[in-house]
Amino acid sequence: MINRKVAIVSAYNYNFGTVLQATALVRVLSRYVENVTVLKYNKKFSFQQLKRISNHTLLKSKLKIIIKNFLLRIHTSNKKWICQKNKKFYLFLKENIHFSEPIDGYQKLKETIKTYDQVLLGSDQLWNPINIGTHYFTLEFVPKYIPKSTYATSFGVTKLTRKETQIMKECIERIDNISVREVQAKELISKFTNTKDIEICFDPTLLLYPEEWNQIIEPKRLVNNKYVFAYFIGNQKKYRKVVSKFAKIHGYEVILIPHVDEYVWADREYMNSISMTAGPEEFVNLIRYAEYVFTDSFHGCIFSIIFQKEFFPFARFKSSSNHSMNSRLESLFDILNINDRWINNFQDVEKILNIRVDYTVINNLLEKYREKSLGYINKILG
Repeated sequence: MINRKVAIVSAYNYNFGTVLQATALVRVLSRYVENVTVLKYNKKFSFQQLKRISNHTLLKSKLKIIIKNFLLRIHTSNKKWICQKNKKFYLFLKENIHFSEPIDGYQKLKETIKTYDQVLLGSDQLWNPINIGTHYFTLEFVPKYIPKSTYATSFGVTKLTRKETQIMKECIERIDNISVREVQAKELISKFTNTKDIEICFDPTLLLYPEEWNQIIEPKRLVNNKYVFAYFIGNQKKYRKVVSKFAKIHGYEVILIPHVDEYVWADREYMNSISMTAGPEEFVNLIRYAEYVFTDSFHGCIFSIIFQKEFFPFARFKSSSNHSMNSRLESLFDILNINDRWINNFQDVEKILNIRVDYTVINNLLEKYREKSLGYINKILG
């Protein structure tokens, strides 16, 4: 065990994938280091932040959240469910992640970071264009003498503007060791720098075996009937129809977590006490005991793979979209040789239904890439 203070710079907002990947990264690093802390940074308002108003993607994202929260809180029962859900996220984070004391403002952040021996930028879409304008996930606040590394950090997109490219070029140059989550992220960085060796590593959630997830989240069946689990971040109505038709034909109940990224009118029929109050533990258990999983979510697919489920992945974005985040799944599916499972319509489901996932092959590939990813962690911890 290394006697060192390591600060993790990560997101920890109440999103299933975000919280579970942060939990996994802390769990893995704690095998090697005595003191692993996730920074609890609270931005203070500054006129510098007003520049982000020009970020149309950010404004669109914020607007969707405002509309979703307004529509959900119209009904009293929804307010109660939302409070229960948020409490579950709070308690899960409190139990599984060691946070720093609250760090209020950028100046306090620059002072606090000097008390750590090493800084690690975590996984998930921390380099998404809506995030890099904060000057937090670019590690600009970390002094030059403190070692800085990234682990499986993602852009979530395949294209950057000229301004975003310049910000990221400066960011990459100040970091000592770099690993990203997708092949496309490596290719993106390679366009503006050739001075760094860039490694591709697994999302932290895949570094833990099913038995380790069972220790973190106790297996518990939440639905008595046989069911299919649906988790869609996108708003495509036709995907919901595919799930409903499949469940009706095959005699399954549908459990769908509604209104994930925005308010979706087609999700209203699935609103109940299980789906509306689900926290990280419920999310994992709903996948763990499902007969089939339907999802356009990266971490929805990952936990389906971890628990060896038959699952059907849907493309959330058109491949031609500049804001497409499909590259996360495309990269993972390439590694695991399962790129033939994409679903566009009900006919695809029926066709793929008879092609079962070969988890013997997948587990061998998972083990190979786990070793590679853990080798990178060993290297940066030195």
